[in-house]
Amino acid sequence: MTQFEHNIESPLYLGTHWRERRLPTVLTIAGSDNSGGAGIEADIKSISAQGCYAMTCITALTCQTPEQVYSSISVEESHIRSVLQHTFQSMRCDSVKIGMLTYEALKAVTGVLETLELDIPVVLDPVMVATSGAQLSSSKVWDSQEMDQLLQKVSVLTPNIPEAKALLGVSYFKGQSTDDFVQLAKQLKEKCKCNVLLKGGHMPLDGKIVDVLCYNDEVHTYFSEELTSTNLHGTGCTLSSTIASRIARGEDVPVAVQNSIQYVHNAILTGEHIEVTARADSHSATYGPLNHVYELANSGSVATGSGKHQQVGYETMLQIPEVKKAWDSYIDHEFVARVSNGTIDMDKFAKYLRQDYHYLQTFARIHAKLAADATTEIRFQSEVAVLQNIIHEMEKQERILGPGIKTNVKSQEMLDYTNYLKEVAQYGNWEQLYTATMPCCLGYVIAVRKIQDKITVTEDSHPKLYQWLQEYLREDFYQASQEGIKTLDSILKQSQDPATLVKIFKEVCDLETRFWNQGL
Repeated sequence: MTQFEHNIESPLYLGTHWRERRLPTVLTIAGSDNSGGAGIEADIKSISAQGCYAMTCITALTCQTPEQVYSSISVEESHIRSVLQHTFQSMRCDSVKIGMLTYEALKAVTGVLETLELDIPVVLDPVMVATSGAQLSSSKVWDSQEMDQLLQKVSVLTPNIPEAKALLGVSYFKGQSTDDFVQLAKQLKEKCKCNVLLKGGHMPLDGKIVDVLCYNDEVHTYFSEELTSTNLHGTGCTLSSTIASRIARGEDVPVAVQNSIQYVHNAILTGEHIEVTARADSHSATYGPLNHVYELANSGSVATGSGKHQQVGYETMLQIPEVKKAWDSYIDHEFVARVSNGTIDMDKFAKYLRQDYHYLQTFARIHAKLAADATTEIRFQSEVAVLQNIIHEMEKQERILGPGIKTNVKSQEMLDYTNYLKEVAQYGNWEQLYTATMPCCLGYVIAVRKIQDKITVTEDSHPKLYQWLQEYLREDFYQASQEGIKTLDSILKQSQDPATLVKIFKEVCDLETRFWNQGL
């Protein structure tokens, strides 16, 4: 028999060395859909796609396809109560999504939530009718005292228009203007005494889908392009579980809703091509599920925020919402502003410099590796120039603080950052490692130049701060950063895996922000 040996390398775990490593956790309480497009199954996919840990409590076992629900078996109240009690006792729960509820499930859920001391965000999807038209919960559930109790715990209620009409007891909704949608959402918020996201997918308005969030005293209206896809099975489940996940990640409700609508929009947009149903030919009107894993499937391109995937360059990368947020937080950091106007605490500034001196020693080794592994003379010479700049930077820090620059104390922020770089160096390729160095190489120069006209410190008033700022205003530093942008842009555009490069860049921006936080 022929024998083969295969080596399995440790993967590139982006962000492994963050101190805040815990996964946000989401508990979904819903029915099971054997076809995988809705219910618990859709929730698990959606929660996982948001980078959260999914826990489940199944309220009913259905036999269904995207087109039809054939049968349903309710789970006993005592079992649901036991599942919830043990889950809350043994697991951390950052948010809860509730979907399909039988009356037995409602009693169990309400009873357990009433006993919790923690105030956990709850997103309730009033699942009354499936996309296929099947009835999923009875009026007994929604007209009950237990539902009134549950609504007091709800952070966001997410009805579609038919569900909103049923909850309000009205049979007609005009839906001819944005204000009509807003008024319906307001009426429901007033009746249910909780925040409401009215989903307008059943009644497009001039080619747009209008979703309205009534949140506290605010009204947020979200407009998205109407899609003609029949892959709509599980849209409500997916949206509500995604909202719960984004809230668990710390996003404010209006932001969580916007990001969740975008996710569902993208999942519908890409769903028509996944062909997971038996009758998936182009002439079939068969309902199908969404594409919950569209981001994983598009490893060679990046979602830009518009729902469209395209090859990415430096400028387009900076416009991706999560990257833009991380980049702006970094280059607009309060640390640089306080250095420029002399209001920074000098002891904290000295602490930052000592940690930066430690960091630069590792950073030099990283660039030495890039130089050693460079495949072109231009890249090699570029890395040699970076090494010379690092040496100059360290010498400047030695002049600013003197012998006090050297310390054996290493902060957690410094260790997290350098360990991250070491890991990319060990398990990543040249392009990934180069990308990991770019936030540092570019950010300092860009951040200081942005506030150049606002610098009030002088050589006489604050010599240490002034010298630090002048280091990053050097013309050769600026020219080096421009060359770095060109190289990074080329790497991104030619990469077969730009999504990983974008994630590295974003995470290193976050590490840079944490590093500067030491000085505040």
